[in-house]
Amino acid sequence: MAICIVAALALALEDDATLIVLLVVGPVIAAFGATPRETGVVGVIALLASIPIGLANDALGSTGYVIGASAVGMVGLLSMGIARLRSARELDAARLSVQYGVARVRSDARSLEADAPSLIEAIGLPLGWRLGHLWEVRESGDLELVGTWTAPGVDASNFEDASRKLDTEHPRALPGQVRRAGEPAWITDYAAEESYPRGAAARRDGIGSGMAFPAGVGSDCVAVVELFSQEAHRPDAALLALTEAIGTLVGEFIEGLRNAEAVRQSEAQLEAILRGVADAVTAQAPDGTLLFANDAAVELLG
Repeated sequence: MAICIVAALALALEDDATLIVLLVVGPVIAAFGATPRETGVVGVIALLASIPIGLANDALGSTGYVIGASAVGMVGLLSMGIARLRSARELDAARLSVQYGVARVRSDARSLEADAPSLIEAIGLPLGWRLGHLWEVRESGDLELVGTWTAPGVDASNFEDASRKLDTEHPRALPGQVRRAGEPAWITDYAAEESYPRGAAARRDGIGSGMAFPAGVGSDCVAVVELFSQEAHRPDAALLALTEAIGTLVGEFIEGLRNAEAVRQSEAQLEAILRGVADAVTAQAPDGTLLFANDAAVELLG
């Protein structure tokens, strides 16, 4: 629409200088707010718009027109470069924010069920998503929904209910697909795909794009992270590439919790065994601080 207005103004003014100035404005503005692809589209439209303007002014092929059209094309290319640099910096800032957020959640974590919502928020919010799920791979091999996160102001009750009832072994179930493939997946418009098990619920709640990626250390997948928005977006190759590093962070987070829980269980089992021993048993720190004494030791020592 803006390019059409520019073209109309240039035709009315019949001024090649005005043509140059007005047509380069669109790509420059787009470079500071749109994606590189969208900026490129604006640049191409601006260049194409210069053709009918040149024909209307009988200037097509003239030196002034060629210089002006070349300027529009060059500015379009420069604007695409600016948009790519801006997008890269924004993604890098989001990556650092995710790393910091996951580290903060990990430092105070006690269990996956309790900390999963904070973990998903730390990932989804900096990346621009509005809803998220964490599916853990249990010892049985099944995927279980252990946590959800919803941004303030988002009502996705139907979609959440459908997620809790989801059969992850369904061929079109996103968490199961990602776990089996071992790589991220992107859905441009979840609500538009009737074949997805949660498609009807997504339509009722206004869910648009969805992305999911595996989390683990090495090739061992321990969980799947799902993120959704209320708008439909095309796949973002840079963001999909970033999920490998985020998946490793989440995998290390889950493995750390599992290891800590295993240590707690081992300590509890050892303590139970030692308390049942008839002989007096104590444990002391290097500085002599008493760490443990079973019932027989307490009775003996008074």
